[in-house]
Amino acid sequence: MQVQELLEGRVAERTQQLGSALAEAQQQRTNAAIQQRLLNQILGQVPASIATLSGPEHRYSFFNEQYQALSGGRTQLHQPVAEVFPEVVAQGFIGLLDQVYATGTPFQGRETPAQLYDPATGQPEPRYVDFIFQPLLSEEGVTQGVLAFILDVTDKVRTRQQAEALQAQLAATKQS
Repeated sequence: MQVQELLEGRVAERTQQLGSALAEAQQQRTNAAIQQRLLNQILGQVPASIATLSGPEHRYSFFNEQYQALSGGRTQLHQPVAEVFPEVVAQGFIGLLDQVYATGTPFQGRETPAQLYDPATGQPEPRYVDFIFQPLLSEEGVTQGVLAFILDVTDKVRTRQQAEALQAQLAATKQS
């Protein structure tokens, strides 16, 4: 009888431990889901184009609305960047992603010219972008993907170019 009571006590104790562990795991999943929704909300409201790219093929695992707008609505989850933006392959952007993925070293570009396909016109459109490609590392320090953070600075660059042209004209007029 004592053995049976001892076993029943152990079973009850283990059942209670298991119940507690399951409740804790459920709470952690709930907290993680809340954090994920909050992060997606924050990244969705940032006035920059943001995407996370997984693996050496740079497949989309996340992108915000700004990024979708930059792509002309072409971005789809799990699709490689080179398929969404075939026009950037020859411009060297995929090579930069490959470099960041292979080396784990971030790359930053400032006022970088880019020809992006405009679905409305069917033609490439000259743009200027500030961007950073940041490696996404596992806990072991192995690159698993790349974060693309892009600001379209086309209007700023064109405005500055126009101002510089006007200043040059003004200077030329003064010298005449």
